[in-house]
Amino acid sequence: MRFLKNNEALSKEKKSIKIWAHRGCSGRYPENTLQAFRAAAKIEGLYGIELDIQLSKDGELVVIHDENLDRTTNGSGPVRNLTLKELKKLKIKAKSVGLFKKYECIPTMREVLDLLKPACLQKGLYINIELKNSRVRYEGMEEKILSLVKDYGLEEKVLYSSFNGESISLIKKLNPSAKTGILAASAKVCLEFSRSNNVDALHPCLLNLDEDCLFFKSSLPVRTWGTPESFFPNKEEFEINDLKKLGDMGVTDIFTNVPEEYFKFPRRQTPILDFNMAFNYETGVMESRNEPVMADFHFYRVSPGDKIVCLDKDWLYQVAFYCNDIDENLIHTYCYSPEESWATFTKNIGKNSWKNSKTLVKKHGWVRIAVKKANGANIEPSEKRAAQSSLLIIRQELSHKEKPFFADEIEDTVKKVRAVRNSNSLVFALLADSHYVINGGWEDTVSNLYKVNEALGFDGLIHLGDFSDGMTSSAITKEYFYSNLNDLRFLGCPLYFVLGNHDANYFRGNTEPFSENEQRELFLAGKNSCYYVDFEGRKFRMIVLFSFDHTQVGQNNRYGFPDEEVDWMKAVLDNTPKDWKVLVLSHVPILAEMHFWSDEIKNGPQMLKVMEDFQRSGGKILAFVHGHIHSDWIEKKSQSFPIVSIGCAKVEDDQIKKSPGSTTYPRKMGDVTQELWDILVVDTKTGRLDFVRFGAGEDRRLE
Repeated sequence: MRFLKNNEALSKEKKSIKIWAHRGCSGRYPENTLQAFRAAAKIEGLYGIELDIQLSKDGELVVIHDENLDRTTNGSGPVRNLTLKELKKLKIKAKSVGLFKKYECIPTMREVLDLLKPACLQKGLYINIELKNSRVRYEGMEEKILSLVKDYGLEEKVLYSSFNGESISLIKKLNPSAKTGILAASAKVCLEFSRSNNVDALHPCLLNLDEDCLFFKSSLPVRTWGTPESFFPNKEEFEINDLKKLGDMGVTDIFTNVPEEYFKFPRRQTPILDFNMAFNYETGVMESRNEPVMADFHFYRVSPGDKIVCLDKDWLYQVAFYCNDIDENLIHTYCYSPEESWATFTKNIGKNSWKNSKTLVKKHGWVRIAVKKANGANIEPSEKRAAQSSLLIIRQELSHKEKPFFADEIEDTVKKVRAVRNSNSLVFALLADSHYVINGGWEDTVSNLYKVNEALGFDGLIHLGDFSDGMTSSAITKEYFYSNLNDLRFLGCPLYFVLGNHDANYFRGNTEPFSENEQRELFLAGKNSCYYVDFEGRKFRMIVLFSFDHTQVGQNNRYGFPDEEVDWMKAVLDNTPKDWKVLVLSHVPILAEMHFWSDEIKNGPQMLKVMEDFQRSGGKILAFVHGHIHSDWIEKKSQSFPIVSIGCAKVEDDQIKKSPGSTTYPRKMGDVTQELWDILVVDTKTGRLDFVRFGAGEDRRLE
């Protein structure tokens, strides 16, 4: 497709006209697929995503537009004639990834909500669910979708629409607070329905707006559809809609196949300021200062041409600039940046660097903002909003640039996994200790995960703990985690998280640590700190352990397993069928000799005995897999199952603070060794484990 019309009014009017992704980014990706929804959810400023639901033969909610399968899949005939299992076997040709041909299957509504829930809750994204029941009357569809949305806690973020007025009325009857929109070929028909029925919005076709009867005839939102844009993979020319003209006609929202084209304009932000805070002129670290000044902790990525503008002469500001260079000590020693930033301060500010004029960014990097009054007076709490509003950070939206040196590694990893994978296999992305930091390469990790996943299709992603360094305020740590979570949810596969020690946000005397319950709510969506997941069709159980309690005194008590967890583990294994395979996941190793940071692992011997007793009784523990020690290691001498350490996903290769027997591979930013994570292939029939390494390190196999 090609962007044709340079609509100058767009940048001014897009705030008043809300943009929805019609069947996702359906111009760039196959409509109503997880690919299309992932892409749409990443668009900053997008108001919502529209999609269509139908029912399978066995009553499952599936996301597909046409009542028949012929146009969008390799199947044929009505959707309602096939069970979910049969529908899942059909292929939708998706966007190619490098050398790999990618196919998707018809998603279920549950899979879509799994994918989009984080963006709904954290970015305010809405979902418009169109019930495709005007030609086929799917009995019970309304009850099913209302119940499912309630289960996900997304009632406030979901709108329902249909061409079937009876269905819209039934939605309102079942849940009067549900938001609904009536679909019709013209605005006139929508208006007529709204006069005699309880409906919350009008959804007329853009090509038949009947503006004479639309303008000022209703106070309801008017969301138009039917923009003249082709669907993937057709590459026809198109024009961006004139939003000012549509707004003058009474339109409030548009559904478009190319939502990304409406956001190719600078992103405008205001800082989030804290009182009596400023940046140290030597280190760039935010510090408390008994002065009438405010500063924003956040690092804003900038590029040449971006600018910072002060709109009010009563305020002065400073811009601290951090370049993309990385201090080598952060990579080659076991140290942590105090603000979890690997961007290097350029010492560009001082006592005389306060200004009111515009700042034009000349280099790629990161900026932070501090503010004070021009007259030097104290800043009252009531003035904070005015100070924030006085500044604009105007930035181009930068898409992630894929690094060419990863291309061969992606291809090689996919080939290796395909060589060992079979019909009994489960395939997991496996990473540990990502320790998110500004400018630390997380975006590359996510990009590579996407590429490999698109070629293989993960059965899940396992993260063995330590999402961040745990040294920032609770609010910033949560913000970083939610950003990481959004990135991983876009993989479209189940996520299995293990709590790590840094996840307690306690590191280096942090004054805002998380309790165990707070960690559970943040990282595990309220699940227990220890839990298990069953893959019943494969007779495979994955057990996740909790192995660090920062509230305990002494390292020998902090690292290890609570008394009650040992009892829980025994009960779980006692109730595990002997013909099932078991994989145990932990952050901290079970053996003290594998742990540099303490002489003992609390209840390590007791936990080990529980597992050995299970083995002697005929159980089948395949391995105990953990992170934390930032090294690779397979220990299989002293117990009946191997203990497997996974190296650090963060770029770190310290050779000193590591236990004898472990292997730490050299790491470097800017080449393949920047990355370190595995694809774990579990043969659930034979019990063989293949750890296929992406980046620094070697592949490993356990028969």
